Amino acid sequence: MNIFKKSISPVIVLLICFLLFNTSVKSQCDAKQVARISEKSIERPYLYSNSNFKPIVFDPQNEKVINIEFTAFKDVKYKIIFCASNFEEKVDITVYEKNKTNKKVFDNIESIDNNFWIFEPAKHGKYNIEYVVRKSSSGEATDGCVIMIVGFSQ
Repeated sequence: MNIFKKSISPVIVLLICFLLFNTSVKSQCDAKQVARISEKSIERPYLYSNSNFKPIVFDPQNEKVINIEFTAFKDVKYKIIFCASNFEEKVDITVYEKNKTNKKVFDNIESIDNNFWIFEPAKHGKYNIEYVVRKSSSGEATDGCVIMIVGFSQ
């Protein structure tokens, strides 16, 4: 039964992200709807902690960089799920340890999936999460959003 739960869990999360963004992009990424659905995407042994909702605009002229800080506490395991709305534009997500070296510990650049990524910090400390919102390829400004869902386990 555990094998079934482990293999079905990513499918459920992808389905939630897909349904969430098919409805929320049309309503400009409704934050309240995102918060309700986000809680369901974190499964045992993790508990839902919070989510970070970032509306984004793909500008035809400029790239934009958005930074978020995350602190992973000692003796706590974290699972961070990133969901992006179903847009054709590219958002690069990179996570750096926030210390003297600023070592890159995660990115979605070589990811197969364009709308869903999971990061599990290997150790406690501060992390800088960077979203690079690329220029709009259509030549027109388009809206989207990225959600960071945080789960924890002790």
